[in-house]
Amino acid sequence: MRAKILALPVVAAIGFLVTLAVTIVLGRQVQTELTNIRTGYSPALGQSRTQLTLLESYQRALRDAVGASDTRAIAAADLIIARFAAVNDSLTNNATVDASAITVFATAFTEYSTLAKTTSAGMITGSTEDLMGATQAVKSKYAELSTALTAQIKAQEAAIDAAYVSADNLQRTLFAATTAVLVIAMGLIGVLAWGTLSSVIGAMRSLSDTGRDIARGKLDLKVDLASKDEIGELAE
Repeated sequence: MRAKILALPVVAAIGFLVTLAVTIVLGRQVQTELTNIRTGYSPALGQSRTQLTLLESYQRALRDAVGASDTRAIAAADLIIARFAAVNDSLTNNATVDASAITVFATAFTEYSTLAKTTSAGMITGSTEDLMGATQAVKSKYAELSTALTAQIKAQEAAIDAAYVSADNLQRTLFAATTAVLVIAMGLIGVLAWGTLSSVIGAMRSLSDTGRDIARGKLDLKVDLASKDEIGELAE
C-alpha cells in the first residue's frame, strides 16, 4: 500500500521533469529560430535591399551627370560607392549570410562602378574610343549585379519564411509533446490512485464486515487479506 501511495508523487514528479525538459529543449530551438530572424535574416534582407537601391542610385547619378556634362557629379557619386561598401562590410559580420557571396558582390560592384565611372567621364570629355562597347559592358555588369542582388533578396525572404515555419512547427511539437506527457502522467496517476483507493476501500470493507460479525459473537473469523502492508498487519 505504501509503495502505491508513494508512486503517486513519483509519477507526478517524473511527468513534471519530462515536461520541463521538453519545454526547455524545444523552447530553446524556437528561440534560436526567432533570434536568427531578428538579428540575422531580417537585417540581412534590409541591407541587401539597401544595396540594390544604392546600385540603382549610382546608375542614376552617373546618367544625370552625363546628361548635365558635369564631371564633378561623377566624383560626388563616390559617396554612394562608399555607402555600398559600408553595407557590404556589415553583411560580412552577419552569421546568416554567406561571406564568400558577399565578397563576390563587393568585387562585382567595384568592377562595375570603376567601369561605369570611367565610361561616364569619357562620354563627357569624349575620351572614350569605343563608346558603344564600353556602354554595353557597363549595362551588362549592371544587369548581372542587379540580377544577383535580386536573387539574394528572394533567397533571404525565403529563409525568413522557412525560419518562421520552423519556429511554428517547433511550437506545435512543443504543445503536442507537453500535452502527451501530461495526459500520460495524469493517466498513470489516475490508474495508481484508483488501484490504491480500490485496495483501501476493499480492505476496509472486509475489515468492517469481519468486525461486525465478531461483534455478533463470531469470534472464530479470520480476515482473508493477502496484503502485507499496514492494512494486512491490522487484519492479522
